[in-house]
Amino acid sequence: MHNFISFFNILLSVGIITYGLFILLIMVYSKKPYLKGFLKKYTLLGILAVSLIATVSSLIYSNTIGFAPCDLCWYQRIAMYPIALLSLAAIFKRKSVDSMLWQLKTLTLAGGVISLFHNFIYYTNINPIPCSATASCTARYVFELGFATIPLMALVSFGLIFVLLIRYPKQ
Repeated sequence: MHNFISFFNILLSVGIITYGLFILLIMVYSKKPYLKGFLKKYTLLGILAVSLIATVSSLIYSNTIGFAPCDLCWYQRIAMYPIALLSLAAIFKRKSVDSMLWQLKTLTLAGGVISLFHNFIYYTNINPIPCSATASCTARYVFELGFATIPLMALVSFGLIFVLLIRYPKQ
C-alpha cells in the first residue's frame, strides 16, 4: 500500500506541474487562430478530464488511502464534483453550453476562492476559522517534490478549469 501511495502522490504532483504549464500556454497562446479552434473543440473535454481527475483523486485519498478531508476540502468537493457532471452535460448538449458555462464559472470561482483560502491557511498556519475535530485544515498528508500538497493540487485544478473557461472562444 505504501508503494501505491507514493506512486499516486508523485503522479498527481507531476500532474499539477503539467496543469501549470497548460495554464501558461493557454494564457499566452489562446488568441492564436490555430489554438482558438482547438480550444473551441476540446475545452469542455479538458474541463471534464481535470474535474474527473480531481474527483477521483479526492475519493481515493479519503476512501482508499484513508486521509480524512477537512471542512475546506469538503467545500471544494462540493464545487468540484458538479463541474464534472456539468461539463459532461455540456459536451452532449451543445445548444445550451452558454448557460452551463455561467454555472461552471460560478462553481469554479467559488471552489477556487475556497481553495485559495485553504492554501493561505495551510502555508501560513494562520487559521481564523475553527477546523473540525476529525481533520485539520493544515494537516500535511502529502508533500511531494518539495512543494506539492493536496490544497495546492486543488488550487491548480480550479485554476486550470477557470483559465479554460475564460479562454473558451465565444460563439
